[in-house]
Amino acid sequence: MFTEAFIIGGAFFWFLILAWFVAAIYSLYDDTGTIVTVATIIAIGAIQGFSNFNILGYIWENLYLIPAGIGGYAIVGAIWYLIKWSLFNDNLIVQRDEEKERWLSIKGMKNTITQMEERIVVIDSDLKRKHFSDDKVGEIERQRLSNERAVLVKEIQVCSKVLENATTEQLVATPELRPAWDWYCSHNANRKLYHRVPYLVPPDLSHHANKFALWLCWWPISMLVTLLRDPIKHLLRWTHNKIKFLAIAIRDWRWRDVDDDFAAPGLVQIVPPKEEIG
Repeated sequence: MFTEAFIIGGAFFWFLILAWFVAAIYSLYDDTGTIVTVATIIAIGAIQGFSNFNILGYIWENLYLIPAGIGGYAIVGAIWYLIKWSLFNDNLIVQRDEEKERWLSIKGMKNTITQMEERIVVIDSDLKRKHFSDDKVGEIERQRLSNERAVLVKEIQVCSKVLENATTEQLVATPELRPAWDWYCSHNANRKLYHRVPYLVPPDLSHHANKFALWLCWWPISMLVTLLRDPIKHLLRWTHNKIKFLAIAIRDWRWRDVDDDFAAPGLVQIVPPKEEIG
C-alpha cells in the first residue's frame, strides 16, 4: 500500500536515504545548510507518514534518552566546529599567500598603484566637496582623510621605486613593501576581485555564525565531506605547484614562432616578457 511506500528496508526507503545523502553532501560541500535541512524535513515526514516506523512514537517512548543523545551530539559537534574552523582559517591563509604571490609582481604592483591613485582622487573630492561640521568631530575626519592621503602618496613613491629597480617579473617581499601590502589587504578585503573573492584579513567570527550552526548541527556530513574533499584539494594544489614551471615552458615553446611572419629577414624578433603563473 502507498501508506507504507517507505517501509524500512524496502527499495523506496533506501532510495529516499540515498536522495537525502546526496542532498546533504551537496549542501555541506558548499557550506550551505538550507538544502540539507529541507531534505531532512521531507525525509522524516515521508518515513513518519508512509512507513512502518513511527518516529514520533519512538521519541515519546524514549524521552529519557533524548537529552543525553542531544547533549552528546552537541559536544561532538562543538569539537568538530573548532577543528573545522581551524581548517577553514588554514585554507584562507593559503588563498592569502597565493594572492600575495600575485601581488608581488610587476602587474600586481601596477594595479595597486592604480588603486591608490583612485583612492587619492576620492579623498581629494571629499576634502573639496564634503561638508565637515565645525566641531571637533569634523576636524578629526578632515585630518584623518589628509593623513590617509599623505600615506598613500608615500606608498605610491615606494612602489614606483620598486618597479623602477625591478629586474624580473616576480618581486621580492621586503619590509618597505609591508605598508603597501597591508593597505591592499584592508582595501580589498572580501571584495570581488577579477579572479575570486580572497579573504585578505582574518575573518570576523560574527560574520560566520552560520558556519557554527552548520558545522555543529550537521557535523557527521561535514566531517565526511572534509575528509573526502580536503586531501584531494591539497594533492591537486601540490601537483600544480610542482609542474606549473613545466606547463609554462610548454606554453612558451608552443607559442615561440606564432608571429614569425612579422619578422623581417635579418632582424632579431623582440619577444615580450613572460609572466609567471601564481
